[in-house]
Amino acid sequence: MISKSKYIGAVEIGTSKVSVLVGELTNGRSLHIIGFGSFPSRGIIKGTVVDFKTASEATHRAILDAQKSAGVEIGEVYLAQSGGHIEGFYN
Repeated sequence: MISKSKYIGAVEIGTSKVSVLVGELTNGRSLHIIGFGSFPSRGIIKGTVVDFKTASEATHRAILDAQKSAGVEIGEVYLAQSGGHIEGFYN
């Protein structure tokens, strides 16, 4: 049986930093953490996004850092973010 891997990211946007883990999901069953990235938060005050563009840039930089650490491109991302201002959509 040929093993099939998928690379996924877990993103946490915090007040002080954006953190990203990269995991390799093998055969849909086993997850191994293979990379990590972070970048100082920008556009976030007390967990609330106050400047979407700046927060997006910080998140993008953290993702790029994590992909570089892992040596792979993330195909899927899971986001951890809280707050009453949050709206989500599948993209």
